Amino acid sequence: MRSDRCAGRSPLVRCVSMALTIVLVVGAAFAAFVGFAVTTKSPGALNLLRRINKVTFNRFVSRTAGQEGATYSMIRHVGRRSGNRYETPIEVIRDGDEFAIASVYGDLTDWRRNVLAAGGATIVHEGVEHVVAEPRLVPVLEAVPPLTDEQAARVQRMGMSEVLRLTASG
Repeated sequence: MRSDRCAGRSPLVRCVSMALTIVLVVGAAFAAFVGFAVTTKSPGALNLLRRINKVTFNRFVSRTAGQEGATYSMIRHVGRRSGNRYETPIEVIRDGDEFAIASVYGDLTDWRRNVLAAGGATIVHEGVEHVVAEPRLVPVLEAVPPLTDEQAARVQRMGMSEVLRLTASG
């Protein structure tokens, strides 16, 4: 006879308890992986994280990105090799006609490479489309618009040294 804490519990309760334990362990392992990838800047780990985000996080966030009141904006860009049009959710800091975008993945980010190659893109921010041009990489501390203290701390904690700066063209 079992004397552990599951004794006397229904099979459904045991099954749910086991499922929750698995979810917590997998979640903790994924959080540790994200921390490792971001802090060490391991190209292999960052590339894997980027792929996971493309098929999970980006699809979820894309539902509201760019809408009024949304946390994330949307950048529309053209593939530098394929010529295909893409939409990617991003976090934008805006000050008038200036936009700054930080990228956890740095040079590995497809949208950033596409925008730099094309010389511009379209940002949908707060429900309004902005055609942006003059993409340039600038040091985090020289970002205009300036990052808030919280944003600057997060960017530096993640090891990012530069942001993509763009200017609305009209």
